[in-house]
Amino acid sequence: MLNFKKWLAFLLALTLLLSIIPFSTLAAAEETVKTGYIFETNVNIRKDATTSSDKVDNVSKLNVTVLGSKKDTKSTKNPDTNKAYVWYKISYVSGSKTITGYVREDLIKVTEVTVDTTFEEQLAAFPESYQKDLILLHALYPNWKFIADEVDTKFSSAVAAQDKDTRKLVETKYNSWRSMRKGSYDWEKGKFITADKLRYGASREVIAYYMDPRNFLNANDIYIFMQQSYDSKTQTVAGIEKIVDGTFLDAKITDKKDKYYGKRYAAVIRYAGSKSGVNAYVLAATILQEQGIKGTALTKGTTYSGKKVYNFFNYMASGSSTSAIINNGAKYAYSQKWYTPTDAIVSGAKKYGSGYISEGQDTFFYKNFNVHNPDKLNHQYAQSVNDSLKSAIKVRETYSELSNIALTFRIPVFKSMPEKASKLPKKSSKYNNYYFENLKGEGITKFSRFTTKYTLSAKDDFRIAYTLPEGASYVGEEQYAIKKGENTVKLKVKSETGYTRSYTLTIAATKDCTLSVCPAGETLVKHEDGNWYYYLDGVQTTATTLVKYSGKWFYVKDGVWTKDTTLVKYNNKWFYVVNGKWTSKPQTLFKYNGVWFYINKGKWDNTAKTLVEYKDKLFYVKSGKWTKETLIFKHNGKRYYVKSGIVQTDFTGSKKINGTTYKIKNGIVV
Repeated sequence: MLNFKKWLAFLLALTLLLSIIPFSTLAAAEETVKTGYIFETNVNIRKDATTSSDKVDNVSKLNVTVLGSKKDTKSTKNPDTNKAYVWYKISYVSGSKTITGYVREDLIKVTEVTVDTTFEEQLAAFPESYQKDLILLHALYPNWKFIADEVDTKFSSAVAAQDKDTRKLVETKYNSWRSMRKGSYDWEKGKFITADKLRYGASREVIAYYMDPRNFLNANDIYIFMQQSYDSKTQTVAGIEKIVDGTFLDAKITDKKDKYYGKRYAAVIRYAGSKSGVNAYVLAATILQEQGIKGTALTKGTTYSGKKVYNFFNYMASGSSTSAIINNGAKYAYSQKWYTPTDAIVSGAKKYGSGYISEGQDTFFYKNFNVHNPDKLNHQYAQSVNDSLKSAIKVRETYSELSNIALTFRIPVFKSMPEKASKLPKKSSKYNNYYFENLKGEGITKFSRFTTKYTLSAKDDFRIAYTLPEGASYVGEEQYAIKKGENTVKLKVKSETGYTRSYTLTIAATKDCTLSVCPAGETLVKHEDGNWYYYLDGVQTTATTLVKYSGKWFYVKDGVWTKDTTLVKYNNKWFYVVNGKWTSKPQTLFKYNGVWFYINKGKWDNTAKTLVEYKDKLFYVKSGKWTKETLIFKHNGKRYYVKSGIVQTDFTGSKKINGTTYKIKNGIVV
């Protein structure tokens, strides 16, 4: 069992050294924690202690850590005390970032809570990385119960199960949050795939962040783990009214066919909770999550097959357009005979209870991530990766004010949890392109970038050549010692974002040998003698050709980069190489094997019939070669006098050519 006293003393001493203390950290040597609750909505958090200071955030009904206080910097007075307002310096976690700022005394309730050292037994069921956050939560809400709910799956495996197709989506404009997995990215077109123009496949790292329970063990986000069973003593109509305040549910039922016509929606929702066994506050929050604060046609009533129908929980309301979503939701409501708001709310709540609560998905987290039933991952309430968190916000605004209520939280504990909580990736335009384009080698017959496990055999030294997407890099070893028998080798690819993915090779070897891993295709490798040698699929060759390396084209002669200026035949075309490198810029004449060739954009243009300026003279080119003819040649609207293949710019007079006499001035016919 954890030595609780020693660990707590160490933690308290450590936090005194921190200049900014996250909400989830203890901060006082006397085993007390000063906290605050911002009880109003749309409260501006200021950079300094005055209303004219810059706004750093806007929050509603939020728990925070109180770091200190100071008087209004402009001495603005509180009319209730006739003294300068007191501003509290606070911090809290928002979207994986710690926000620090000031809030005025009339918008926050500040209290001190004492750490309960008798909490050790319940705490000991959790890994150490959970414990410091739970200590503070227990201090704030001593009647809360935390259950360490063991999940019989490795954390990495649970994340990998969600990292498939469009199982989890994220609404973002940042590539670093998007997945490039199958179904989420079109590798041929180089485009991310989205059905609704808003959401994309969530990256593995974003999924890991939202699946890691330690990121939400604070007084604002903990409600994603709250058990969702109905309790008539704590779930009141007044509490529901707080949740629905200012929304379309803040009203009476107006459908005269409804048996509860004229009743408040809050009362019907509480009734639905009692009938379904589902937390009534959760039902209210879920409806608002699905329908928004203004509601939709499915809550106002829409006609299907001649009947007015309702669908408050959006059952089967899916599609690629708004009209399709409404139509499919109405079709399902019609099949269920949900002809009044009460029908839809009560029956929908029962379906929710039987479909999720009875299946063990009795928290927002388990609704979104069905980790206890990995064979039923399609039985998840939403595709949005952050649905758990969004769904819990309205519940938080109700329960955070009721500190004496006894609530139970089922908090997942996966096998092989990472030492530290998973972080939300940085927002950037970089890609999660940690995939091989191809792996070529003996035994790899059918490669797919999305298949990460391969089995092959080895009888002798062998080689695997890889191809990577632009911006990705191979970060494994160049050689692996393979022993006789079964071996496991992991080849790692690093993406632009800095994350890695492993491809596992299970190798059955008949004797000790060596596996070499190298880039596929052509490359140049510098040897100890200082020369650059040509390799193809990891094998040194003695070819004479052009080689593309690091975005440039190099001339290789007999397998070695050679700094010649010459013409090189490559893919049935002749390329002009200067000092061993090809460039597309030159337009010139070049003498090769006794013949002068016309070079246009770095290549021999064998169809050209033109005049070319070279060393301050104009040369006549025919079929891409300098030709020593004498003629009158029309070029760019002018006729030039060409003698022995060169324009005679120094000649003025008359010349008879092919039976015609021409008057010429400075080599041009006049």
